[in-house]
Amino acid sequence: MSFILEYPKKKKYLKSSIGFLISNSILEGVFLSTYSFKESEELFNILTKKYGKPNVINVANADWPYSGYYWKGTKDGFDILLAQSMEKLNIEGENISGYTTEVYFVKQDLKIGKMETRETVLENFIKAHKQ
Repeated sequence: MSFILEYPKKKKYLKSSIGFLISNSILEGVFLSTYSFKESEELFNILTKKYGKPNVINVANADWPYSGYYWKGTKDGFDILLAQSMEKLNIEGENISGYTTEVYFVKQDLKIGKMETRETVLENFIKAHKQ
């Protein structure tokens, strides 16, 4: 998969991005986001092929345009969190629809903060994405 620069977007400043999650100079994870409908579909398919079907928190519909999926404890030692937003755009008179995507690869069972009683990043993601 490769990221492209030309894709439908509502605002010119929306860009696909890749970033790193760092805590105290330690790499804790990686994230990427894409506003390309095609890239979103490819990314979901690649993850499903490699890690199997994800756990589903919810699936976007007409009343709630947000989907949430996750893979817990993958063979690579990550929890993978995938959030999608359903978008409907009119580009030069043509109506198109699809998903934008944010995906996070975080160390398995990574906790928010340093306290032992804090929830994991995955638990927080699940809670935040329930309808």
